[in-house]
Amino acid sequence: MISNRFENRKPANLLAVILAVIFGQLLYEFFIFDTIWNVWHVFRIIGVASLLYVTLYFLNKIDRWNELTQGNSYSLLFFGVFVILFPTAYTNLLILASNLLITIAIWRMLSLKNERNIPQKIFDVSFLILCAGLFNVYALFFLLNVWISLLLYRSKKKKYWLIPFFAIFCVGILSSAMFLVLDLTFIVPSTEDLWDFSYQKVLHPPMLFSLILMGFILITSLLVYFFKNKYHSGSSQVIVQILSVGLIVIFFSKEPVFIFTPLSILFALYVEKITKKWLKETVLWSLLTIPLVVLLLHFISES
Repeated sequence: MISNRFENRKPANLLAVILAVIFGQLLYEFFIFDTIWNVWHVFRIIGVASLLYVTLYFLNKIDRWNELTQGNSYSLLFFGVFVILFPTAYTNLLILASNLLITIAIWRMLSLKNERNIPQKIFDVSFLILCAGLFNVYALFFLLNVWISLLLYRSKKKKYWLIPFFAIFCVGILSSAMFLVLDLTFIVPSTEDLWDFSYQKVLHPPMLFSLILMGFILITSLLVYFFKNKYHSGSSQVIVQILSVGLIVIFFSKEPVFIFTPLSILFALYVEKITKKWLKETVLWSLLTIPLVVLLLHFISES
C-alpha cells in the first residue's frame, strides 16, 4: 500500500520523490517542451534537479524538526506531485532559487518558537526573503510573515520589529557591491510588468486543470484545519499564515510554486489523520495518477 510506504521518514522516500520529479522533468523536456538540446540546456536541467532536491531536503527538515506531521513523508510526496502538475517550475531557475530561499526561511522562521537567539533568527529570515526577492520581486511579500510571526509568538520587544529594516540595508549594500564588482546591470521591472493582470496562460487546459485541483486541495486543507482543533499547533499556525501570504504572491506573480511547501505540509496534516484506510489509499493513488492526466492534456493541447 502506498500509505504504508510513506508513513515513515526513510531517506529512500526522499530519493524516490526526487527521482519521480526528475523523470517527470525528462518527460516534459522530450515530449512537451520545444527543447533545443545543447550543453547549456543539460546544465540547466541539472541545476533544476539540484534546486528541487535541496528544497525537498529542507522541506523534510521543516517537517521532522518541528513535528508537524506524525513521522511520515506525505509532504515530500505532495510537493513532488505539485511540481509535476505545474511543469513551468522546470523552466525557470530563478523561480526555483527564490522558492528554495523561501523554504529555508520557513525552516528558520519556525525556530522562533524556542525563544533563543530571536534577533539572529529574525535577521536570518528577513535576509533570506530579501535574497529571494532578488530572484523574483514578488517574494518580498513574504516579509509580512516576519512581523506576523512576531505577533503570533507575542514578542514584547519593539526593537525586534526593526530588524527586517536592518536586513534590507545589508542586502542593499551587498547586492550593490556585487553588481559593481561583476559589472552587472540591475534591471528595474516596469510598472506594466509588476502589475500585469493578464491570465491567458491560466486558460491553457492543463494549467487550468492543475489550478482547479490545487484549489480543491487548498480549500479542503484549510476547512479541515480550521474546523478540527487536533490540527492546531504553533508550527501549523505559522504554516497557515505563510500559505496566506503565498496566495498574495501567486495572485501577482502567477507562479503557484511559492505555495508548494506550505500547502504540502498542510495537506499532509489532513491525510495522515484519515482513519479509514480505503479513503487514505484513494486520496494518495488519485494524486499519483493525476499527473498522468495532466501530461495527457499537454499532449492533446500540443497536438
